[in-house]
Amino acid sequence: MEPAVPAAEQAPSGSADPASVHDELPAVEPSTAAAVAARLRETATTEQGADYLKDQQLDRDALLAVAGELGLTRVDRLSKTKLQQRVLQQAIGARNKFAGLREGWQEQRAPVVAVAPARSTEDRVRDAVAKLAREEGGWVGLVDLRKELGDVDHAEVTRVLRDMNHNDPNVHMVPEDNRKALRAEDHAAAVHVGGDDQHVMRIERPRDAGAMDRVQAAGVGNASADDLAQALRDPLIPSRTYDEIRAEQKRRGLA
Repeated sequence: MEPAVPAAEQAPSGSADPASVHDELPAVEPSTAAAVAARLRETATTEQGADYLKDQQLDRDALLAVAGELGLTRVDRLSKTKLQQRVLQQAIGARNKFAGLREGWQEQRAPVVAVAPARSTEDRVRDAVAKLAREEGGWVGLVDLRKELGDVDHAEVTRVLRDMNHNDPNVHMVPEDNRKALRAEDHAAAVHVGGDDQHVMRIERPRDAGAMDRVQAAGVGNASADDLAQALRDPLIPSRTYDEIRAEQKRRGLA
């Protein structure tokens, strides 16, 4: 016959095993104020902390001891319910708030990687022409231009070239003079504009409308080479001034 279990050690009828009451937050043994405070600091949410304190069955004096471990002051007059709220707020709420601030600070400290905006096809055409031209405003074959823009759709390049030729007076396209020299790739790269296939193009600098005024103010002999070249592009340039500028350019070895 097995010895009888003392009444004090028998589990109450219908009660659950203490270890299964709260599987996520088992009671800390021994349940000292320091141990309880340490466990609360490791708890993720105030709800879990409240469940943990309930499992500990702490009285008001024990809660005051935990509050002292957490550095709380002026809480001796609080009710047990208010005291528990302050304990949870101090141990869990404040920590979570600090963690959020720290994450935000880390995000602000993270290096910002600037992403360059995608360049338009027209911008890329202009860059390619400037790269391929032997001199500013020099002629460039469309077959070479298309090779430079090999990753851009053929039809897209054609559309952009037509728009540029129509909208920008500084963009010029002309057919190849020696048609017999054209290869199959030249024909494929051509752009049909104005009733004919165009094979080469150039992009001039925008005309400087003030160049003529500066040349006249300084005198042809004292004007800059750039102003002289720009003045020649003025559609209203007098023929005499045109001849003087050309003579000055030859004198300077610019023509």
